[in-house]
Amino acid sequence: MLKQTFSQHSPLRSDSEESNATPTHDVSGTWLSSNASASDTKLKEPAPFKVDKEIEKSQDGDTFEDRLLSPMDSGYFTFAKQFSTDNKASIESTVKKIAVEASSVVNAKALEDGIVSFAEGSKILMQGLDAVAAVHPFIGVVVLAFKAVVTLELKRRDNDKKVIALKMEMADMMTIFLDLQDVRDEPRPDGTTLAGRTQQLMKKIADDIVACGNVCDTYAKKGLVVKVLKSPLFEPRFAEFAGRFSERRKQLGLALHIHTTLGVDSANKTLAVMHEQVRAVDEKLNMLTLFRMLDSPHEKELARLIELRGGVTNCLNNDIILKELTAVNQAANPAAALSSLRDPLAPSSQSSQPFDPKAFYTMRSELKEDIQDSLQRNMEVFERKLQVQKQQLVAEIRSVVEESSERVISAVSAGPHDRILDPDLRWLWKDMGWRSSVKARHFVLALHDFFIDRLRDTNILTADDTSVRASSPAPSTISSEGGTGTDSLSDVFHNSLPSHGLKRRESDRWYVGYLNMLRLQPLIECFDDDGTGWISVKEANQLTTSSPKGWSLIRWLAFWAAGWHASVWSYQNKICGLLMTISDDLKRVLHTNRVVIDAYFSDPVFLKLDLLIRSVVPTVNHDTELERRMSSYVEQEEHRMEQNLKDVEFDIDDQNTLSLITGPGRIERYLFPLIFLLLRSHSRIIKIGSKVVLHKDEFNKAIQSFTQVFNAVQERINTLSAIFRQQNLEVNSQFSHVAFGMFHFLADPENHLDKSQGNPLFVSWEDQAPKDLDHSILRYGIYEEFDLGGRYQELPPFSAKPTVPNFPPIEGAWSGHFFLDVPKSQSNSLVDIVITSCTAHGKFEGHGFEAIDGKFRVRGDIRPVGGSAFLVEFQREYLSEVGRAPIFCVGKVDSTANNIKGKWSFCSKTPEKHMFLTRTPAPLYRFRYTEAAFVSNKARARWSFACSVIRYQVRQRNFSWCFIQENIARRRRFVYLHIRRDLGWSWYAPLDDLKEGEVEELFGLELATCPYDNRLFRLIAKAQLRRTSIHHNTFCAQCRLVPREYRMICLKCTNKSFLKQIDLCTGSCMDKPIKYEDFDHHPVHPVVRAPRLVHDRHLGPLNSSSWKAFHRAAQLFHITNRNIESDTVTGDESDDAETAMDNSDNEFSIVSCNCCKQPVSVPFWICVTCYTHHGMFPTKSC
Repeated sequence: MLKQTFSQHSPLRSDSEESNATPTHDVSGTWLSSNASASDTKLKEPAPFKVDKEIEKSQDGDTFEDRLLSPMDSGYFTFAKQFSTDNKASIESTVKKIAVEASSVVNAKALEDGIVSFAEGSKILMQGLDAVAAVHPFIGVVVLAFKAVVTLELKRRDNDKKVIALKMEMADMMTIFLDLQDVRDEPRPDGTTLAGRTQQLMKKIADDIVACGNVCDTYAKKGLVVKVLKSPLFEPRFAEFAGRFSERRKQLGLALHIHTTLGVDSANKTLAVMHEQVRAVDEKLNMLTLFRMLDSPHEKELARLIELRGGVTNCLNNDIILKELTAVNQAANPAAALSSLRDPLAPSSQSSQPFDPKAFYTMRSELKEDIQDSLQRNMEVFERKLQVQKQQLVAEIRSVVEESSERVISAVSAGPHDRILDPDLRWLWKDMGWRSSVKARHFVLALHDFFIDRLRDTNILTADDTSVRASSPAPSTISSEGGTGTDSLSDVFHNSLPSHGLKRRESDRWYVGYLNMLRLQPLIECFDDDGTGWISVKEANQLTTSSPKGWSLIRWLAFWAAGWHASVWSYQNKICGLLMTISDDLKRVLHTNRVVIDAYFSDPVFLKLDLLIRSVVPTVNHDTELERRMSSYVEQEEHRMEQNLKDVEFDIDDQNTLSLITGPGRIERYLFPLIFLLLRSHSRIIKIGSKVVLHKDEFNKAIQSFTQVFNAVQERINTLSAIFRQQNLEVNSQFSHVAFGMFHFLADPENHLDKSQGNPLFVSWEDQAPKDLDHSILRYGIYEEFDLGGRYQELPPFSAKPTVPNFPPIEGAWSGHFFLDVPKSQSNSLVDIVITSCTAHGKFEGHGFEAIDGKFRVRGDIRPVGGSAFLVEFQREYLSEVGRAPIFCVGKVDSTANNIKGKWSFCSKTPEKHMFLTRTPAPLYRFRYTEAAFVSNKARARWSFACSVIRYQVRQRNFSWCFIQENIARRRRFVYLHIRRDLGWSWYAPLDDLKEGEVEELFGLELATCPYDNRLFRLIAKAQLRRTSIHHNTFCAQCRLVPREYRMICLKCTNKSFLKQIDLCTGSCMDKPIKYEDFDHHPVHPVVRAPRLVHDRHLGPLNSSSWKAFHRAAQLFHITNRNIESDTVTGDESDDAETAMDNSDNEFSIVSCNCCKQPVSVPFWICVTCYTHHGMFPTKSC
């Protein structure tokens, strides 16, 4: 437990502080107050102490986790007490500011300042909590949960102010743990301990922190429009957590007060009083009012527009308004809004588009999703991220504790060089007289000269491994007055290095050859992480502390000088090989998987990947020995990232997840191995797709992961571009050599992206995975395309006699609807419920079935509410793999009419939607009379129902032809209408929206069809849709939607790189002229009709074949006496060919259809694949 919460023993400073001796400017505004002084927040370094190695293990050989069986008797208590004493002013100041500002609703400026300084304040708080947790391990579960959740939030690039405000409330609750810093948890007179008294409370607080983190994580992933429209659902949850944290704080204070009143230091009582005074204003806190203060101007504009359009409810049900909101949001964020279009790297080319259709339909899908389902589904992802973050925190703590036991922290002389951890760099820094930072070029040149000088001496000496460890501090025997800046570097080395830390390292001579002027740029980059051209003490320490264990500094620098380039080029070859493998495997995947995999492989992110791998500068020579010596680190890093990816199940859902996987540092350090690992995993799934059916969402996370990676890449490019411009450097030239040019093409895509050549890189590397891949790598397992989920079973006749005394008959079959709207006209499907048992106390259980989510369990109770009335309360619980939240139901039982009327919702407190259940068996429900018909004439309604049921049962029993035809017709109609409705909800063209009468007809079919048949019909519709080609990598230039079934490509309206061209869908769009970009398209232009998705890399060969087919057709029609070149055809030549076609004499055509043998006339189709064969000219009817 303690292992997971105890942080650094030695100098406690925030990440922004380079030295305890030099106050950082950022800390001056720690937490919330903008006018705090540096002295308020500067943490003092406690007196040096050494961790006794005997403490590390107990006498019976326990491991690190059990090293503190008696923390009060160990050096940790002394350390924690010293820390709290030295930093009492800072901690109390921080506590006051957290509480006052977190509860200040009226002071908007202070609130904004607090949010800005949240990162610094939280780090100070976490350091204090670590010190307390070292003394009181029982709070470790809470501290670790808090640190993990807050650290994940700090890794997020764009922090939402409302989320930060809620995290501030969480942090305010955590400050009460600082009161434990002077408390000894000894048994009180009643025999209890504080740990025992608060054990259950600690668990509840940790669960609250994780649940709050999940809600914040779910909210942060939503788009801005979704956030605004769903704010009435999210913000009350935020306010509820704020109130819960306040209540937990009071519970902790009460437990602490009860414990301390039995005897404790008086100073701690004073602290408790202080907290109560500070928190008095908390009772007035109104989180919902606070959220309105935190709305951004764009959020306020969207909220105002929503109110003008009739409010949230009206907007959610109106696609026209939603499209307007999408367009407004796109206008405010043009770069982000067009990420889904064919050419995402040149958004300006799509300026005429009113909104991004894919973004709109994705947003609408999110709006339709129930918030409880979203939270439950995200919890699985969030818990995986949280577990990885906890593991990294524990590993960091373990490393600090283990290393602190190997060394003694001693005071060093003042000076910037004393903050350098690596001995070699420290001597160099001191000798050169550098201060807190140095120009990167000067630093690397001096470092090069230092190693050359050092190894030129016949006595080659370097530091011992234990001294070279980058995390080791400066040895206490080093004098601060050694070098004057005029001595030779060799003399400085010999005179300053302590004799007990030396040994000969002949291997360093081998590596020094790579530290030459030709590799100056990568050496500068490895130190200069932010690309500013200056190297700080912090950056120098970051590089040296990240070196592999046992590596000398010169070997580590040789890796970044030459080894890294070799590894990048090696990974580039592997990635190219994987791309070729995927392209080849596409030919063998099952037809039902084709649209799923096409959507993945045609995503715009692969255009960026193509630019990335093509821009890397090749290595000059293949140095086998260098690769061998560096392979251990490369493999170690690959294994580390692969394990992290497995821990999060290869799901990079956010930038903080990406940081968890890669670790700190610039993205280019990890980019290529990360892409390789992701692509290899996806390639293996595609191979499995040639044998089994994949879930339709199998690659959604894959695309999302790549998108997050390239978002980080784009952010890095933007940062470097800004730095280059500030330094008056030519941006394109700089990118040509930064990181071996890997960002060069991505920084200037318009001049480098070319789809005409396909993938020019070809290598023979292929994945050595076994042929029979483990299906466990599938996120959703093997998809059962026709998983009926069960069959309707004949039930025993219903008995009106109660089986349980004093209760109406509740056992047996029930069927009905759980309506989605107030008019009670929409329902997912008819629901079939069977109550199997009921106890004498009214507790009952059963099971049920619905079309969409399948089986569920029913548990509840029935009780009298006065007279003959009975109230029934139950909940529907779905199987875990469904991922649906339980449904809570409340209703009244009418034993006379044999029905249950009530309401349902996803929250037990507020059932709001209607439900109706009756005793009519589910297969016969469609014959049941309506409520209006029953009120009008009860006898007629019942008689009509009885006749229809008997007729149906007789025809079913005889299995008559009319019965079969009727069921087939009903199934076809259901499937046909369902497909059209699904397409209407999508962004696929041509659209064929349901008419008003058809919408009502489909609702009627869904309401009346037995849930088992309903599920089968829906599965048939989904199967047909899965086999429909969707051209994800383009959109119709006319209607701006994604073409389905066929993509019409104009051969004339395209440029040579295929970045701009006219594509159309097969609806009325292709019969209309259109002006788009630089093209003036007419219906008479030659077009290619592609029945399958054409990947960007295949556009060039397809265009070439199409022009050859066109040339062949012209020859067969005896109309061409001009040259029509297939590859280099010009606009004038194509115009001549079209004019000749129009003027040809069709009566003398000798070309006929190979199917119907009828003559073919202009306009006509010709098969591009079979154009060399005579007669491949189908007529329109064929």
